[in-house]
Amino acid sequence: MATDLPAPTDPGARLVDTRAGPIAVSEEGPAGALPILCVHGIPGSRRDFRYLAPLLASRFRVLRVEMPGFGESPPDGAASLESWASVLLAVAEALGHERFALLSHSFGGGAVLLAAAQAGERLAGATVPASMGARRHRAFAIPPAAYAAMSALIAFPLTRPLFVAGGRRFYRRIGLIPPDGWRELHRHTSLLASVSFAGLGASARRIQAPVVVAHCADDRLVETAIARELAALLPHGRLLEFPSGGHHLQKTRAADLAAAIAAFLA
Repeated sequence: MATDLPAPTDPGARLVDTRAGPIAVSEEGPAGALPILCVHGIPGSRRDFRYLAPLLASRFRVLRVEMPGFGESPPDGAASLESWASVLLAVAEALGHERFALLSHSFGGGAVLLAAAQAGERLAGATVPASMGARRHRAFAIPPAAYAAMSALIAFPLTRPLFVAGGRRFYRRIGLIPPDGWRELHRHTSLLASVSFAGLGASARRIQAPVVVAHCADDRLVETAIARELAALLPHGRLLEFPSGGHHLQKTRAADLAAAIAAFLA
């Protein structure tokens, strides 16, 4: 658990020029080792992996990728889950990694499912802790179409204050840090609006590499049934369940996750 973790690492990021635009990436671990590309959720940044990354960096090249508009990556005009998947593949391509693994947290799991389905034999494996699945989970409060309407209302100055205030209250209620300003909330709702749960299910069925679905029974945001259903959809899925650890198990269960990742990538 968290009390047994080593000191967290926070390496600086550099902007990598990719076909998806400039993307902030931090790197740690042996240069010649198998790279693991890590993608955060929303809200999120490369700091989401500050406890797990040092446990992996002794054996792998750990690349923490910040999506456009998050962390130090400049925003772009394509705030969608599909664009996140494209960013992951573009970073691997720009850095010359012909084979790689993927690691996510929460919303980032959707990007990993989409990218993994496209990566084919380049993918060594993936780990999706606290991930979304093939249907809405309890923290995905309304359907994607409703998030699209909310995004439009946030963009409109007359209705913006009401929906920004409501959005910030919802973040606090589910235990997440609210966005700083309306542009961040607009980006978040646009991303949520882009999700196709049927598409995620279809992508999961196409992934031929091993995928570990990690979940804690006391996760307040994603119910256990979502994780079990996702693991069952994956041709080579493995479900890793913990009795406790909450939604941020990349911190609270960092040692267990690191051991599982090392075992299946070996």
